Amino acid sequence: MSVVSLVQGLDDPVCGLGPLLDAARLVQPGLEFVRPLTLAGVTTLAEAGTAWRDGLFANELAPFFLDQLARARHGQLREMVAADARFSDSLDHTLSESSIAAGRKLVGLAAAMRGDRLLPKLADRTARGEIPCHYLTVFAARCAAFSIDDRTALGASVVREVCGWSIVSPAPAVAGFVRSCIEIIPASRFGLRAA
Repeated sequence: MSVVSLVQGLDDPVCGLGPLLDAARLVQPGLEFVRPLTLAGVTTLAEAGTAWRDGLFANELAPFFLDQLARARHGQLREMVAADARFSDSLDHTLSESSIAAGRKLVGLAAAMRGDRLLPKLADRTARGEIPCHYLTVFAARCAAFSIDDRTALGASVVREVCGWSIVSPAPAVAGFVRSCIEIIPASRFGLRAA
């Protein structure tokens, strides 16, 4: 099946997703070969988008990811480990297993990253069985290591999910979907203040 990000040209400047796609490729090596973790089993983006975005993404995935990103920026490994363990309870069993498998694969790639203290420790804790190692935990730690801002990091996590989707959608529809995911998060959550 076709990969949405490559076939539909999400990196086309018209779509405006180039920076998010660049960030997703930086954080997730081999982005072209990933599969969706939580946005799967549907026939169209319109069918899946609203339910996923307003449900699982808004209530569980985005808040967890942004919290892990803040913890990673402050080097709060213990807090990340504790939150990662609790996150398993908020996902159904199948999603949790898929997230952990993808997280362990990514942390293995990330552990060798030079100049970062958190990722090797996260990999070590994972190897010792002290942390389930959900995908969003590792994605957040890598975003922090690359100093990617919150909105871009969150958008990149959505792009990563959509890139693994095997349903072909027009680039503008995908771009609109990604933007709608970012926009449901209050601006104050990104540290933005009204003038």
